[in-house]
Amino acid sequence: MTRRLWPSVLGVVVAAGVVWNGIFDYLVTRGEREYFWAQARAESGAGPPVVLHDMMQATIAYAAVSAHWWAGATLLAGLLLVWAVRRASQPPVGR
Repeated sequence: MTRRLWPSVLGVVVAAGVVWNGIFDYLVTRGEREYFWAQARAESGAGPPVVLHDMMQATIAYAAVSAHWWAGATLLAGLLLVWAVRRASQPPVGR
């Protein structure tokens, strides 16, 4: 890779990391909110008792898988974009 290409690739990797962190944080926060609602329903007698560890273990597993998929898609799309732009900006062979 040429020196001009590294900043673009690094930017794509950083963007994928930001996407992973954002998706993971959003889904864990949503899971916490669901736990508090389930706990409130349980305390009022409108729902079954809930265990924080069980709910959050499932939430974190789902959040990690989802974050990996979205970050992977972002990384793939970004690297394909870098490749396409680099290919389009190169002069034709034989000139």
